[in-house]
Amino acid sequence: MSQNKDKHDAQLIQRLREGDESALNDLMDKYQEQFRRYICTNYPRLSNDAEDIVQDTFIKVLKDPYQIEQPERFSSWGYRVIRNHCIDLAKKKSPQLLDSIELLDSIEDTDDPHGEAVYVSTHTDEKHRDVIHKKWTFFDSIKRLPIRHQTVLIKQLWKELSYEQIAEQMKRPPSTIGTWIKRGKEELAKIRSENEIGWIQTNGPYGGTITALHATSEGIIFAGTLEVGILCSVDGGDTWVHASKGLGDRPPVIRSFAQKKNTLYAATDRGLFYSTNRDVSWQQLTDGAISGVAIIGDTLYIGRPGKGVFFSNDNGKSWGEINSGLTDRGAPILFASGTTLFAEMWRHVFRLKDDENSWTKLTIKDSSKKNTVESDIKKFAVFGEMAYAVTADGGLFRSTDMDDSWKSIKPQAMQSFDGELAASGHTIFCISSADGQVFRSTDAGDSWTMFHSNLTDQNILSIATLSDKTLCVGTYNGIFRSTNGGKSWSQVTPGITDTDSEDLVFFRNALYTVTGDGIAKSEDGGYSWVLVNNGLIANDGAKRVGSDRMLMWAGVKLVVSGDKLYVATCESNTSRWNPGTSGLYCWEENEKSWVLIHMNMPSFNDRIDIIDQLAISGETFYIIAHKRLYRWRVGEELWTDLGLRVWHGRGFAVSGKTVCVQREDGKILRSLDEGHTWMEVSPLPKSTVKVEPKRDTPLYKFDPQTDSPLFKLDLYLIGETIYAASHYDGFFLSINGGKTWRSITDGLPDDRIKIQLIDGLTIYGTNSHGIFRLIRESDSWKRVVPIQHTVRSLAFDGATFYALTDSEGLFWLSLDE
Repeated sequence: MSQNKDKHDAQLIQRLREGDESALNDLMDKYQEQFRRYICTNYPRLSNDAEDIVQDTFIKVLKDPYQIEQPERFSSWGYRVIRNHCIDLAKKKSPQLLDSIELLDSIEDTDDPHGEAVYVSTHTDEKHRDVIHKKWTFFDSIKRLPIRHQTVLIKQLWKELSYEQIAEQMKRPPSTIGTWIKRGKEELAKIRSENEIGWIQTNGPYGGTITALHATSEGIIFAGTLEVGILCSVDGGDTWVHASKGLGDRPPVIRSFAQKKNTLYAATDRGLFYSTNRDVSWQQLTDGAISGVAIIGDTLYIGRPGKGVFFSNDNGKSWGEINSGLTDRGAPILFASGTTLFAEMWRHVFRLKDDENSWTKLTIKDSSKKNTVESDIKKFAVFGEMAYAVTADGGLFRSTDMDDSWKSIKPQAMQSFDGELAASGHTIFCISSADGQVFRSTDAGDSWTMFHSNLTDQNILSIATLSDKTLCVGTYNGIFRSTNGGKSWSQVTPGITDTDSEDLVFFRNALYTVTGDGIAKSEDGGYSWVLVNNGLIANDGAKRVGSDRMLMWAGVKLVVSGDKLYVATCESNTSRWNPGTSGLYCWEENEKSWVLIHMNMPSFNDRIDIIDQLAISGETFYIIAHKRLYRWRVGEELWTDLGLRVWHGRGFAVSGKTVCVQREDGKILRSLDEGHTWMEVSPLPKSTVKVEPKRDTPLYKFDPQTDSPLFKLDLYLIGETIYAASHYDGFFLSINGGKTWRSITDGLPDDRIKIQLIDGLTIYGTNSHGIFRLIRESDSWKRVVPIQHTVRSLAFDGATFYALTDSEGLFWLSLDE
């Protein structure tokens, strides 16, 4: 019997080799259910992926039946492929949580049909269990099918309805439903085959803006970011994973955390979120900006910028305000200690005890001098019955009763303090942002130890203490950790890819991008990065070599023009939102340094100190700054204001002497003489894209006369052809200088495209379905490769795509593969 079975398998494989694809159906009928049961029994936590894994296995057979060296042993081959697929999938889903492949093997080889229990008993932490839940399902592929195929496939796969019941619901004959299911399955198999194309993640660029840190009693650290939501580390900060499910495709800015038993709350600029499963998934509790959150007993407190403090005793179902005595509404950052609540504003701290209905503004009374220090409180920390305050004039005080009695505990070596303050028990940390000095006291401030640490010139935004020796600080460039009480620090960034750069360029066999520490370069496809800041000039006019003394950069723009790489910088001394010195540089490869072209960039009526956009045509440079368009030619001293109020963003393009720009009123202007004269072009036709934009979206404005939306455009020029792209309103081109426009959306699954790259005469764009290339001859788009990530910037070296993503760093894919 077994020999006949094996012989039959060999015959089916031979038929496939001869091109008879119907033999695959016979193989599937024979083994599909066996393979699925094998996965569910031996790999129970991948049960929901079983159908996908089995289907992928048969697709491999169809694509290359010759890979089965012993056709008579097809079942052994199939089980081996499935086993390897399951191991790879489990590693991919939670690489940081698997101790080793041997551990995974021990789980899969167990005779226990519920073998997952072995893994759970080894990793009892809830975070470990939840993260291994599947992150994608059949729906990831099904949702890309036509809607009617989606409907019937979902119903049929889940066996909710028969063909006849589906036909009755959809008012179609059963034969039509059968055809739809057949075609849907064929298309689904095609999509799954396409998804075998694998993007490979590189090692960075790491770093990002860490706005909030929170350490649980179990040692799990949560990090809130400016751009990509929430990160989590279960190994003390060595590695980080993204944990933002439920925060949306564009996560909010995370302001602070608070924890109540097993529930974690996150205050964000778009509302209060909570998670009961260690942040694997988040749910929104309130909307609107939240600056702080704290918990006392069963009462939840939130701070709202400009509105004060609110409380809820029913888990957020209803809210009341508690603002009596709160003379400064500001943006309250909340602290709770025991039954006392504190609200820290910009330069004031207020206290609310449990038996009080009105806030008390804290004033510092220096008991040694017996007078009231009128200086405002600048930084505040509390632990148990101890409160610590840094005043605006640089004083450091302690209160043992959280009342009006304060004692100066400032060490003699501490000058005017400007940094972060944290307390854990009787241990206090004062970390200076100015010179990297760290002061630590283990006796509540009676005595101090000072370290000249290697945490130099870092703008500290957040801090979390794990013990009296271990603490982490969040900066504009990732997280730094000390395990010896602040004496020395190391950057712990693996997995932290909150890079806010919109620029990734390929130039002379290397990748360049912008990080919080300046400009990074990779010569090995993104696997290792070095900072290339040599020659860039800081605010004080002194040249800085390397990254050790680099300040924060904001608004950096990288542009390749001809055979040269340029950068326009806008440097910030104390805050990325407070622009300082601007400059224009060219990269000199031989010198491994940037060559200054123009500094401080004066115009005829002002000095340009911030740069939003840069475009170059030969030796003529154009920038958008302060919502105005400027031009400068090599040899000129001043920049010329071209007299237009323009829209902040990518709404301008240059080719030769032709300049196109979107004016602030939404109209597109064109100049043929480098901006000396301008003419309005025809408005874009009405798009077929149906959108209802929200008024708080930055991608459009409303016409003050008609109250209709004015969509923000990205403009591009290739020769005399003008291209206009809108995130809401489609993609258009004009070949006659803007007299007429035509929409180009054929080939786009949802009619939308974000232009990422112009390589010579070729335009590439991305959306949620992949990377697309514009086919100019047919006015249509063709998908080049699928991609499952939101692409922030794209580079191409002629054979390999490099995609800088929103939250997971850099990926590459070779078209040769």
